[in-house]
Amino acid sequence: MSTITITGSAGNVAGGDMNTTTTTTTAAPVPTPTPDLATMIAALHAALDTATPEQAQAVDAVREMATTAAAHATREAPNRALVNISADGLMMAAQGLTSALPAVLPLARSIAEAIRRMVA
Repeated sequence: MSTITITGSAGNVAGGDMNTTTTTTTAAPVPTPTPDLATMIAALHAALDTATPEQAQAVDAVREMATTAAAHATREAPNRALVNISADGLMMAAQGLTSALPAVLPLARSIAEAIRRMVA
């Protein structure tokens, strides 16, 4: 969005006798609101907390992949390939819990998409 303000005195435009002042203001684009990465990971952990003891290894894999993916994405100079691989690993780990914990896969997908956007 730009705002232009022109003020001037009456004068002869043909003769070039016109004073003007121009002010331009450009607003920064408003980012699309997305949940905070930490909030999404907390929601994922809450969903994983409902798992049975038999699912412990699969749950640990999802927790570890979420933590790893987030750590790679939030580095000062993230490696895009490593972030994408970590996001894929998170999705693969979450797919193993789809039937037992249906809320896990959509949460993992949201996290994977968020970290991919961070390095795009």
